[in-house]
Amino acid sequence: MTTKTDELEPCPCCGGEAAFNTTRTTCRETIKLNKRDTGYGVNCVVCGINNRGLVLGYESKALAAEAWNRRAALREQDREDAEITAYALPGGISVERSMQRDGTYLWAVRDSYEHCLSRSGQWDYEPFPSARTDEWIGQHRFSSAAFAIDHARRIEGEGE
Repeated sequence: MTTKTDELEPCPCCGGEAAFNTTRTTCRETIKLNKRDTGYGVNCVVCGINNRGLVLGYESKALAAEAWNRRAALREQDREDAEITAYALPGGISVERSMQRDGTYLWAVRDSYEHCLSRSGQWDYEPFPSARTDEWIGQHRFSSAAFAIDHARRIEGEGE
């Protein structure tokens, strides 16, 4: 696949604009392992998904673009049997589908510190499933991904 480094396909998840990112490290072990101190990746400026899955990213912008555009091409394929179970938001926040005790699914907004966002806008520790009361679930679960994402963006926007 021939890819110009300045030609990025839209995000495979949300269709948003894509942009390059650069990672640099001063960690001697990482430099020794990768034989370089700089890596490249691509991320969506809307939903935040990225393709930097490697420790330092790709060796060149061209490789990062090629990998990104290969994923973006999957967006065009038939995905009737696929389900979206999580969304990544800026700041390490995720919106994840969460199975409830009765087998239904609700949506949870989580940070990277094992906290869960409540409807009142507080980040609370998320107890193990067996310790969650109906009241706790009612305050920390959302009926749709869109509602959970909107709530998280509104709360995080207030904190700026």
